[in-house]
Amino acid sequence: MGMAQGTEDQPAEQACERCGNTYDKTFAIVASDGGPARRFDCFECAIDTLAPLCAHCGLRVIGHGLAQGDRIFCCGSCARMEGVTFATSDLRDVTGPGQGTGTESSQTGSAPGDETYTRAPGV
Repeated sequence: MGMAQGTEDQPAEQACERCGNTYDKTFAIVASDGGPARRFDCFECAIDTLAPLCAHCGLRVIGHGLAQGDRIFCCGSCARMEGVTFATSDLRDVTGPGQGTGTESSQTGSAPGDETYTRAPGV
């Protein structure tokens, strides 16, 4: 199945890899590891395809999230439910593609649920 050739006045339509919709305003996402470009017609399709799942609740992690080892959590509550203890944890803020590998998180507050996470200076 070929795509129509576009012109300067009318761009070629390209297919979204998630839903297959052809659209003249698709966009490409390229991973920082140099992998192939992934083409989508909307953020919904890109998120559904690329965003990781929370290791506890299964929701798509959109934004930073928290990581411990190879597990990613959408929030501190889900991390806690999976047994993460914040005082001795290697839990880190996940900054996402193109912004590094994450930074160490810090815990503040004294009661469960009071944790806040801050980025390292200069990040």
